[in-house]
Amino acid sequence: MDWFKKIPRISPILLIATHGVFGWLYGSWVIEELATKARLWYAWVTPSTALAISYGLGLLSIILVILFFTTPITLITLGMDNWFRADAKALFTIIVSIVLFAIIIEYPVVLIRFLILSAAAMLFRLDLQTAGCSHKIAQVILIVLGLTAFTIGMLLFKFYGKSLF
Repeated sequence: MDWFKKIPRISPILLIATHGVFGWLYGSWVIEELATKARLWYAWVTPSTALAISYGLGLLSIILVILFFTTPITLITLGMDNWFRADAKALFTIIVSIVLFAIIIEYPVVLIRFLILSAAAMLFRLDLQTAGCSHKIAQVILIVLGLTAFTIGMLLFKFYGKSLF
């Protein structure tokens, strides 16, 4: 626990603030989406189930961003080495890349939010590792702080919210 005293205070505050604001914006989007397109959701599931599914997808996106940007590059390249040996997998990867590129071009706000979330996570991870924290503990701390801040942001919007933008 000696490494905890060495962590600068600005990077966890930045991580909590970015994930909290993302939770607020995601909460406003979910509520607006459920209100405007309610018939589409309610035909298949109840409103509370639709909200739970949306919340789960938000949590999953936070976990994936944190895990993707805190995994060492060597593990990613080892996993991708076998993936690109088959022609069908390479073709699938190219098609998925084209779809992601089209989404980025169509919705640049999504890319900007993704970059801000990942930059805050990478900065805090670097501070944790500089302070002497192990890789696994750093990932657990990042995930717990990110999910907590995201949940607080969504709850604050639900109880006090008006859209920021």
